[in-house]
Amino acid sequence: MSYAQVNLLSSDGTAPNSGTKLGDIYRVGGALYMYCKSSAALAQYGACTVSIAGVAAPGTTTTSGAMPTAVVIPQFAVAAADEYFWGWHGGDFSRYDWLGNPFYVLAALNCASSVKLYTTGTDGVVDDSATDLINGLLLTETITTARAATCMSVAPFVTNCQD
Repeated sequence: MSYAQVNLLSSDGTAPNSGTKLGDIYRVGGALYMYCKSSAALAQYGACTVSIAGVAAPGTTTTSGAMPTAVVIPQFAVAAADEYFWGWHGGDFSRYDWLGNPFYVLAALNCASSVKLYTTGTDGVVDDSATDLINGLLLTETITTARAATCMSVAPFVTNCQD
């Protein structure tokens, strides 16, 4: 897949990118991006769970289910259901996107840096209180209020791999 085919800054709208399949992975440096279709509007920086069919939903402990589930974190808002987009899927020590900007994730209040992060009952929000682990994701700052926080990955994102 050529770089010209990949739009990492916004959704591709309701028509898929020609030659790209749901679930395709694109690597830029250490960062991985997965091609998905939204099941609903998705918040900027909200963690999303991705079905085997490549459909991304706002991530919660419920959508994470009881099996390993892929996770992406779009770095832009996806306006509606049925939009195609590339979501950040982690990678090998990825901390910055291809333009050199830090990655962000929506985090609950009082989250510590450099600890394991988990799904919550709130759409797209992660926390450091144990529920379903999002393997490979950690904050690079400690926060006291719920907000988008800088983060990094040490592996591709997947939930329910801690058991």
